Amino acid sequence: MTNNFIISKYYGYAIIVGFVVILSINIINLDVNIISDFFYDIVSGLNSNNFFSLILIFLLFILRSISIIIPVLPGTIFSAAAGFQFGFAQGLVIIFFADFVSCSISFLLARK
Repeated sequence: MTNNFIISKYYGYAIIVGFVVILSINIINLDVNIISDFFYDIVSGLNSNNFFSLILIFLLFILRSISIIIPVLPGTIFSAAAGFQFGFAQGLVIIFFADFVSCSISFLLARK
């Protein structure tokens, strides 16, 4: 009985050590700058035109609202995109109002 307990205890430690080794290898091999440069190249041209910025704000607002109303859809990426494109303060305001409006709509629909 105690022999099985000792084996299961060491087995748990071995899993943790293996997880840490795999995680450290992936962190060393994954270059985050490649991903951020790729995303920046795609999104950097979006703010060059003022009209397109308004369309982007509306698009982020709608997509974030839909992700709040339908909870299965992920909405964190829209928060990150708003912060990346418009800066922290402006992106926070856009996401705040999108969340506020969509939660208000969800609350009103749920009351009926």
